[in-house]
Amino acid sequence: MNRRHFLRALAASLAAAPAFVRRQAWGAEEVAIGLLVGSGESGRYVVPAAQLAVEEANYIAGAFGKVVRLLTEVATSPDDADKKATKLVRQGGAKTLLGGGDDRLSGALQAASTREGIIYLNTMSRSEAVRGAPCHRLTFHVEASLAMYADAIGQWLVRGAKKTRWGYLTPETEAGAEIERMVERARKRQGGTTVGRQVVSAGTRDYRAALTTLAKAGPDVLVINLDGSSLLAALAQVKELGLQVEVAGVVMEAFEFWQAEPAKLTGVWPALWFHGFSRYSGRELNKRLAEALGQPAESRAWATFTAVKAAWEAVLRGGRTDTAGLVSFFEKGRGMDAHKGQPLTFRPWDHQLRQPLMVLRSKVPAPESPRWDIFELLGEVPLRGTPGKSQEEILDTLGLSEAESACRLGAL
Repeated sequence: MNRRHFLRALAASLAAAPAFVRRQAWGAEEVAIGLLVGSGESGRYVVPAAQLAVEEANYIAGAFGKVVRLLTEVATSPDDADKKATKLVRQGGAKTLLGGGDDRLSGALQAASTREGIIYLNTMSRSEAVRGAPCHRLTFHVEASLAMYADAIGQWLVRGAKKTRWGYLTPETEAGAEIERMVERARKRQGGTTVGRQVVSAGTRDYRAALTTLAKAGPDVLVINLDGSSLLAALAQVKELGLQVEVAGVVMEAFEFWQAEPAKLTGVWPALWFHGFSRYSGRELNKRLAEALGQPAESRAWATFTAVKAAWEAVLRGGRTDTAGLVSFFEKGRGMDAHKGQPLTFRPWDHQLRQPLMVLRSKVPAPESPRWDIFELLGEVPLRGTPGKSQEEILDTLGLSEAESACRLGAL
C-alpha cells in the first residue's frame, strides 16, 4: 500500500465513523511538535519522514478536534541547539521535542527540554551520555542504545553464527572506549572469548598493521569499534589485505555506507530499521517512506517517523497535551505499533524503547541495482528461543538491565 492509498484508506475509515467522532478540525486544538536536527547528512532523511508522520496523523487527529503541526530547526552546535530548542518551545509552542545529532547536540536538546518542562524523544544518540546518570524523567529514547546494538550483534555472532573467538580493533577515543565496553559486556553475556585487542591512536587512518596482528591471533570475528569515515577506511583495508575472517561492528550508518564503494565494504551489522524489511506492516511503511523521501528509508528516518507517531498517539489516546499527561501515558506501558510485529513500550527504569533490532550483511549489488542495495537482511534479534516469560522480558535481553543502568529517574 503506497502513501496515497494509505491516506485514502484512513479517510474512508473516518468517513464511516459515527457523527459524534467526525468532528471538524475547524477551531481544533493545535499540537505542535518540534524537530531539531544537526547540520550533517542525516538531517536530509529525517525531515521528510517527520512530515509524512504528521500528514498521516492529521487524517486522524482532525476527527478528534486536534491538528498536529511540525516545527523544524537545524542546529550547528550544542549552543545553537539550546537556542533553537528554546525558540521551538517558547515561540512555536512545541509540546514535544524530538531529534538530535551527535551526543553533545542531543545532550543539549535534552537539557533544553528539561529546562522548558516538555518531553524530549531522542531519535539520534545511542550513548549513555543521555541515558545513564544524566537521564531525566522527561526524556524517552526511540533510538536504540549502544548496549542494545552490542547485545544484538553479540547474540547473532555467538548464538546464531557460533562465532565465539573475538578480536577487537579500538580507537584511543572516548567514543571508541564506550563502544568497546558495551561490546565486551555483550561478549561476556553470550559466553565468547577475547583472543586479541589492538588499540590505535586517535586520527589514525592506516589500520593494516593492527588488522594483520589481530588476524594472526585466530579470531572467528574481527569486531571493529570505529565509526564514520574511520570505520569505512578500516573495512576497505580488511578487503585490501584479503583477510579471510568475519567482520562485525556495532555502529553503522546506512547513509555513510551508501556513499562508499560497495566492493570495499564487508561485515555484519545491527540496525534499527532496514528498507528491505517486509514482515508485518514493514513493507507498507517502507513504500510510504520511500515515496516521501524519494529513496529508501534508513534507521534515522524510521526513528523520526516513529517518534512523531508516538507523540501524537500519546495525545490522542491519552487525551491530554500537558507534560505530566504525556509522561504518564508513556510510563504506563501503552503499547505502540511501530511496524515491528509487536506492541513496543518504554522501559520504566531508563525510558528506553524496547524493540527488536535487525542484523544486516553488506554485499556488492548487481550492476543494474541502485546504490543503496548493499545489504541483505540476515534476521531479527532477540533470536528465537531467547529466554523470557514475556515479550518485554525477551526484549530486555537487549540493553542494560535496571541493575546495570546508572539512570535514576526523579520526580516531575
